[in-house]
Amino acid sequence: ALDASRMSSRARRTLQEFERRFSSSPPQPPRTMEVQTAQSPIPEDASRRMSDDNWVRALKKHDQESPYWSDGTFFGGAIELARMLGRRAKDDPERFARLALLFDNEVPSAAMDEVLRNIEGQVEIGVLTNLCEHACNIYGSEVGRTVASAIARANGANSRLVALLGIYARDTDPVYEAARTEVRFGQFSFGGNLLTAGLNSTRGQVALATASVLFAGAEHLDYLIPILEDLVEDDILAVRVCAAEAIVAIFNHQPDLALSLAERLFDAPVDVLDSRTTERLLCHALLRGSTRFAAVLAVALEGPDTVATRAGRIWAALRWQGQLPEGIASNFPSLQPAARRGAAEAFASNVADSHSDLLHLLNDDDPEVLRQLGRVFRQLDELTAPDQAALIDALMASAAFPNHIRSLTHALKNMSASPPINTIDLCERIVDIASADPGDMRAGAALISPGLVTVVLRLYRQGGSELRDRCLNVIDCLAELNAYDLEPALDDER
Repeated sequence: ALDASRMSSRARRTLQEFERRFSSSPPQPPRTMEVQTAQSPIPEDASRRMSDDNWVRALKKHDQESPYWSDGTFFGGAIELARMLGRRAKDDPERFARLALLFDNEVPSAAMDEVLRNIEGQVEIGVLTNLCEHACNIYGSEVGRTVASAIARANGANSRLVALLGIYARDTDPVYEAARTEVRFGQFSFGGNLLTAGLNSTRGQVALATASVLFAGAEHLDYLIPILEDLVEDDILAVRVCAAEAIVAIFNHQPDLALSLAERLFDAPVDVLDSRTTERLLCHALLRGSTRFAAVLAVALEGPDTVATRAGRIWAALRWQGQLPEGIASNFPSLQPAARRGAAEAFASNVADSHSDLLHLLNDDDPEVLRQLGRVFRQLDELTAPDQAALIDALMASAAFPNHIRSLTHALKNMSASPPINTIDLCERIVDIASADPGDMRAGAALISPGLVTVVLRLYRQGGSELRDRCLNVIDCLAELNAYDLEPALDDER
């Protein structure tokens, strides 16, 4: 900080000594905090011109994760180079599949992972088989998950690929229940999702690959059954939920065996039912052996919310088929709230089969159940005219009516068929509510919706003298309430 010309000789000598000792003089201020994506150690353009020998040498050279800064850019190592290799493999699958056959244990396993991941379904079965076997021989467990995934997405399977599934079915991954492992303050790995955890494990991917092979046919059934028998009793629930998909495939070949395997899989904590794969399996099992699996459904319906919601969807499917097991509640209101949500979701997605059950939703005290009504109204066209009218009558008599005015009038506006016979009653009911309390923002918002104006005018055009008079009364009320878009709509009508 001092001018050197004003220093004493001793001070200048000390300064020179410090400058020699600290070569970064003058010291640089700290870097500001910033986020950068680590770049590949090889430029993108250069990677497009590299020969096979260039690639192998580069992969062996950059075999460690050693990030570094250079001219303001953050460079990575093996992982970033492997990802670049994967992009090139996606562009030219055949070439890079052959290149990966040259890899030895000096090439990081991440490179083989990326090649396998990016050529899935893009090369003929012989090339994929050679590559998967080579990967297994060189890297073993390190690439098990990717090899199984590649087999699952292959264009067919042969005995050599199926044999690899037998090898990786004995892999140690996973060693613990990741989806039930808390990582921070109530948050769990993979968001607590067992199927996601299974997808990210070797044995889980083997189970899904087994399902894929079995869905394709029964050629490898005898070899895969012993593998599947171990997977359905795996200590890790994440693996079991993946194995459930393979049991569903077994139904196509040996239904009795599939039911037996399902019983063994469900002999586990109730959490095993918290997956779309086990939900699907339980539904298949109940449709084929309702008495045999009634106890499993009963436990699920009373289980944790996520399990009960899935069980509610199964309950609805069984109700449609008339196959609810004896001892299982047959009345929607008697289900616990989470199960009613699942059943309501199923009803709302298939209104044609659920028209009588939809009436139960109207007076439910659970907001999530009521929310499904919006989906119901969007499918009014799928109901018969009498069922449409019955649903609207029930809605008008329910406490839920004010909350669903907007979605119902919007649905009526967009109907392709003629509106239900009691549509004018609905319109009159809406304006009665608004007229009783013009300051109610909820009712006002529904009334100013262009949907209601459109519906009333459509009724006017299609109706006789009595219906037209009632429509005009509704229009008068809308005018008094300054309904949005009423005047332009009337001008168009004139």
